[in-house]
Amino acid sequence: MALIQQSNLNSSFVNHTQSSHRNSSGIVSSHFSWIVDSGATNHICPSKCYFNFLKPITPIQIKLPNHTTILAHFSGSINLGKITLHHVLYVQDFIAHLISIPQFLSENNYMIIFCDITCFIMQKSTFQMIGLAKKCNGLFYLQDIDDFSDLKPTRSGFVPAVNTSHIVNNSPMLWHLRLGHTSNKVLHHLSSIYNDIVFNSFH
Repeated sequence: MALIQQSNLNSSFVNHTQSSHRNSSGIVSSHFSWIVDSGATNHICPSKCYFNFLKPITPIQIKLPNHTTILAHFSGSINLGKITLHHVLYVQDFIAHLISIPQFLSENNYMIIFCDITCFIMQKSTFQMIGLAKKCNGLFYLQDIDDFSDLKPTRSGFVPAVNTSHIVNNSPMLWHLRLGHTSNKVLHHLSSIYNDIVFNSFH
């Protein structure tokens, strides 16, 4: 939050949420992008245009980094690609768009994995990546998932996705690839937990 306030942006720019640009690595570096925040208690959005709907709520106090407090009188839901945020507080005088990790995990069956410069948002049941955030100036900014539709995460970054069209659907080899070339031992254990994961020993 301290980093956000250092931007010293004029409050007249609060609702200009589309003013973003990408650097050579494709990272969105705008102050108006969505920030994946482990310290935020609630999702917060200062822009009406993002909301599917708004409904009045019992006013909630929000403490700002400069030690002042403001009130949120409305909340609603927001769709960000494959991600749906519920109970997002509409705070017109706020400067940033925040995705609260504690709130997000409590309302959805997802998991969030942080690496050194990347944050993956995945479905627990299918391990499908539905969101991606990249680190920029100490903050993790949510990216457009369509920009990474043909990429898969690796330890060193991103590589083109493996073409699995020639592999039999729901075969052990397909699950071996889906789960990052996991070992037989791990695959066998997962198959005992999830009925959809098929296992038999293979080389």
